[in-house]
Amino acid sequence: MGKNGRTNRNDPIEDVIYYENIPITIGDFGEEVDISQMHQSEITESSRSMEQETYDFESAPDLDTQNIKTRYPNGIKDAFLSYFKRNGILLSILFFLWLILGVDYSFSTYRIPVIGSILSFFNREPLGSVLRYITATRNGPMSFGDFMPPTLAGYIAAFVGKPLYILSLSGIILPIFAGIMKKNRKFSIPYSNNWMVFKDSLHQIPGKLHHLGLVLLGSGFAFIFSNLITRNGKFDKSFLPILLAFVVFAGLSGPLPALIDYLVRKFLSLFLKLIPTGLDDSFQKMALLKTGLLAGLLLSVATGNIAEQANYGIGSVLLIAGAVLSLFSKKEKHHESS
Repeated sequence: MGKNGRTNRNDPIEDVIYYENIPITIGDFGEEVDISQMHQSEITESSRSMEQETYDFESAPDLDTQNIKTRYPNGIKDAFLSYFKRNGILLSILFFLWLILGVDYSFSTYRIPVIGSILSFFNREPLGSVLRYITATRNGPMSFGDFMPPTLAGYIAAFVGKPLYILSLSGIILPIFAGIMKKNRKFSIPYSNNWMVFKDSLHQIPGKLHHLGLVLLGSGFAFIFSNLITRNGKFDKSFLPILLAFVVFAGLSGPLPALIDYLVRKFLSLFLKLIPTGLDDSFQKMALLKTGLLAGLLLSVATGNIAEQANYGIGSVLLIAGAVLSLFSKKEKHHESS
């Protein structure tokens, strides 16, 4: 630094700070996060403070922020092994429950000594129904005997839905629960800030057509995705869409150091790249997309019981309408800058 705070023209430039809208690097199974974000001129003062909110997840065993290449010489393979090692108890319990709770229609298995007693205990009502619901047991193929042969939709629901269920539990739900049990803020989420972002997004919808378009895009995808991971949209499989809705809400006011939140933001960023001026005011637009996604996931729980394919139809209509309205972004942006 030269005289009066000036730097000579030929001096090398050092200590440059560069901000991106939502900078993030994949670390420890995709969980390294930089909380810094670019402030947007159109966001309210309350929203500005929300952008600066940081989450105290750093002490969670699943959420180490070391660089993946430094910590894992063999890359993603070691990262997977480390994840399974840290979450071995959770995964073992889930696989045990899925195996036990998934045979409730295979009546011949109840005659097996010892095993039959275990099956009877976990599958008796109302315990069996509650456990099958909160463990998303039926979000996948039902192929026991001739009762319900496996289908492509069932396998897709299992291979897509169950990993998201596991990541939601290990990355967000269990850290929050652990924080509550320990009575500290190590695993807290700024719920009041998230509500303010949600309400601010709702207030922005009537202002511009492309704001409504972004919300409809998020909702349309949510309806379709909900039908995909529930296999038929029925209420007995609705816990997973509700859980994912909470994940979306938890990350409304800033990125979470969890792989499931990273995947959500990474996917939604694809929508922004496909629409005109999509990368401008990205925090605001991401909040609008998440608001639509949150609303769609929750509403799909009710509409999915109308018919097995109802959410696919509703989602397709909303997705097309959102895509059309999002095109107005270019025209309005040009008008504002003129």
